[in-house]
Amino acid sequence: MKRLFNACLVFMTILSASCTDRLDNDVTADTLTDVTFAIDVETASLTRAISDGTGATQLMWAIFSEDGELLVKKSVINDADALISEQGYTLSTKLTKGQTYKATFWAQNQNCTAYAVSDDMKVTVDYNGINNDESRDAFYATSDVFSVNSPSIVTVTLRRPFAQVNVGANEWDVEYAKEAGMEVKTSSATVKAVPNCINLFDGSLEGAVDVVYTASAKPEEYLTVDVDRNGEDEVYDWMSMSYILAPQDGGQYAMSFSFAGEDGENAFVFGENLGSVTARRNWRTNIVGQVLSDDKQFSISIDPTYDGEDVNARGVYYNFLEDTVIKDKEFAFNTAYAATFTSEDNSLLTFNNVEFSGKVQYIAFGEYRNSGKYLEFRNELNNVVAKDMVITHSIGIVNVETIDYMAPLIFLRGESVINNCEFTGSTCIAPARTDYNGTVHEVLPYDCGVPNFCTATFDNCKVGSLYTWSHSKVTINNSEIDYIRCSTHKKASKTSHLTIGPGTVVNEIVATSSGSAKVVTVDGKKTLTAAPWSPCIIIKAGATVKRLDYNGRTAEDVIIEDGAVIGEIVNLAE
Repeated sequence: MKRLFNACLVFMTILSASCTDRLDNDVTADTLTDVTFAIDVETASLTRAISDGTGATQLMWAIFSEDGELLVKKSVINDADALISEQGYTLSTKLTKGQTYKATFWAQNQNCTAYAVSDDMKVTVDYNGINNDESRDAFYATSDVFSVNSPSIVTVTLRRPFAQVNVGANEWDVEYAKEAGMEVKTSSATVKAVPNCINLFDGSLEGAVDVVYTASAKPEEYLTVDVDRNGEDEVYDWMSMSYILAPQDGGQYAMSFSFAGEDGENAFVFGENLGSVTARRNWRTNIVGQVLSDDKQFSISIDPTYDGEDVNARGVYYNFLEDTVIKDKEFAFNTAYAATFTSEDNSLLTFNNVEFSGKVQYIAFGEYRNSGKYLEFRNELNNVVAKDMVITHSIGIVNVETIDYMAPLIFLRGESVINNCEFTGSTCIAPARTDYNGTVHEVLPYDCGVPNFCTATFDNCKVGSLYTWSHSKVTINNSEIDYIRCSTHKKASKTSHLTIGPGTVVNEIVATSSGSAKVVTVDGKKTLTAAPWSPCIIIKAGATVKRLDYNGRTAEDVIIEDGAVIGEIVNLAE
């Protein structure tokens, strides 16, 4: 949103100040002409209290030559309360005809003492002060080059020289903290090696100081961020807000935040691992999600609300507290971290006509909690598509050393029903892994994975590659699967098997169960003992498997019903 600043100022007052501060006093009246600046301040108002620009009622300005020579030194206009009107702010002066100029402007809260502005419009920032201080909001601009031969109007748009760094907590995360005896009332912020001087003429930055904003009351408003870029804002409890100078193209900064109660009790630090957070000039950096309770999962995004668009979501986390239907949505990710859809009270999550795209570490339906057990998640996916996505898992997952190195895109945790879905074309960026014998293994991307103790039923689906863990139970009907790596086995602690049902065509199945195999050393090399647990695969009548790789297992490990069509069989043990 843009707001036009206006002031009903007496023209002669401005002109008088301009003449007094001129550095080219040898000009004559007949060589001068009027120039009017129409100033548009882009406030990008988010709430009535934060980022609405209403506090910036002190305006400073100066005139330079095209090459940066100061011609009219800084002038200051105080108490310009009319700046917040919609009509626009105009400022007039006289300049020499036939010359080229650039004009520089700075607008700030006149009660803010954090900024020292020199006559040649260099602003030095004093970061000593409290956190969550909206009075630090300020704006600047340098006009394009202009020349004057007759009365002219020059339009200028002022924008923030700062990044606004925000921290927001999920509502349920706040409730968790309260139950544990922690109700956040104040917050402080620390940011390392931040510029503390900006040259308004060319926008260049200088300095590298550590910012320590001391504890003060957290914002009263809610923070809204469209983390998943699906057109709808998510709402967070606003924990912290800070302004820092930042480059136009962005910079990386180490940050941490401290949250505490009313009188500083129960203080704790969040962000020990925030070693490289992007901050850009006139953009919002939003750190949102599970930031208060244990097992922290959160997001970092660069918000377009101010100036541009870029997303670097970190650990996008959705926790639903009731049965929920998510329909007709598109989730476009660009992150090195995971996206998780879960419910702490095991509510049913239904996804209808949902499309995933972009880059993500993985997409999890349900989660694995620190207790070491899966919660009884319930997921229903109808017409869900994830095609040609990039898995950004940096190292991949090792299921069993020397056997399986992988990076699945979709994790189906708990009990999942999957209808008319397509998961295909996934690729991964993880480099090859070296095991303890020095053997190099490629990290294989999988379009979908069903972890231990989880159940998944596919019907009328298309999946490129599927990995089934040892204790999973997977049934596939009327579907097309290119590749399945099966680790289900007979002697698991609960029923485990892979069932290829009627109407299903699988290009290849590889049995890979390791069971309770142990590492032993033979002739100086570590190896796995023979696995006492064997894969349990059932191929029903009406199913087709074009290639079945027993991987050294016996015929009894795969039940093939009459009416099933089996093509090539390889690596079958006698």
